[in-house]
Amino acid sequence: MTVNPLFAERDLEQLRSILDKLYIIVSRILSKSLNALREGHSTDIEDPVLITEELKEIVEYTATLYVARYQPLGKELVEAISAIRVAYDLYRISRYSREIALLMERLEGLKPPEDVIEASNIVESSLSKAYNAYKKESQELSREIAEADDKVDKLYIKRLDSLRGNPTMSVADIGALLILRHLERIMDHEAYIVKARQFSQS
Repeated sequence: MTVNPLFAERDLEQLRSILDKLYIIVSRILSKSLNALREGHSTDIEDPVLITEELKEIVEYTATLYVARYQPLGKELVEAISAIRVAYDLYRISRYSREIALLMERLEGLKPPEDVIEASNIVESSLSKAYNAYKKESQELSREIAEADDKVDKLYIKRLDSLRGNPTMSVADIGALLILRHLERIMDHEAYIVKARQFSQS
């Protein structure tokens, strides 16, 4: 069967467009959740999180159909496979953002400590860098994400260590620890986005 390269490129561009849309929505969800966190109040992000799940599934279907239809090789195959990985990571970021929002709802009035604020700022600013590093295969941005990932890991571990042997953890301490854990996981998924093409080639 002869494959029309114009059709193949059109369908690949459609895949890119859907992934871009997913990224934009997740970026808004993350910002809304973390802004509410820093201001000490809850926020409702249920509907857009549901949309991210739908878009993730559309990316998976579109990428799978593209591979089955055109049987691409080389960079086109890597891009199609990596799009599925990135869609999953973006979706997980939206889910962890939702968990932070739910925690803030249950711990109404919680004032996040400095380490949580610092981690939230790093995580929020890193999402666009991670996605651009993936799209442009930028080594410089990849290094920035690796450094950011390390910083958030250290903030989380430091808080864990500070609570070791403390039998009287306050609600604020528990809330801060849980939120830092979610932020650490979000940062991990941002790092996975950067590595998506590398994983797809292994």
